[in-house]
Amino acid sequence: CCTQHQDFSPSRTTYRRWLSSGSARFSRSNERTNRLSTTMPRRSVFRFLLITLLTLSVLTPVNSTWTERSPGGSTKIWASITSSSDGTKLAAVAWEGNIWTSTDSGVTWTERSPGVMEESWAGITSSSDGIKLAAVSDYFSAGHIWISADSGATWNERSISSTGRSQNWVSITSSSDGTKLAAVVSNGNIWTST
Repeated sequence: CCTQHQDFSPSRTTYRRWLSSGSARFSRSNERTNRLSTTMPRRSVFRFLLITLLTLSVLTPVNSTWTERSPGGSTKIWASITSSSDGTKLAAVAWEGNIWTSTDSGVTWTERSPGVMEESWAGITSSSDGIKLAAVSDYFSAGHIWISADSGATWNERSISSTGRSQNWVSITSSSDGTKLAAVVSNGNIWTST
């Protein structure tokens, strides 16, 4: 007369298993959270230290000490200076003066006189090995380009104008091998040589 109902309620054993498995998952989840919480600050600190070191390396000058040099024993109206890629060969020009070269990073200097008299030098450039040099003088002197292929020991004058007219040169630059030059004229144009 009466229908028998089957009891589907979990037994105590099943309930304990369920609790124990849930606790295990919860504990594993807590372990992962703890690992993340301890790892993230370490990563942040490492990142901060790395950025700080990179910033200091960029802002700190490579050569922070300077030595004053006086070629010829007196001050001059220096107009330009150039260097070989390794810094051992230097060449500088002075306005109403001559060209000065050095082969020991500026410790000693040798005066060079390309023309018959001092010129108003405006710029000088060098190849990466310091062997090929090119210098320009402004309108107040010869106003031509001078070329050297032996680190400034000897010089040859170049006139780029078809009329031979002097130019008021203000600057010159060179390719690394010294074969290509570019120079600019005050109130004029850019001239290139290949």
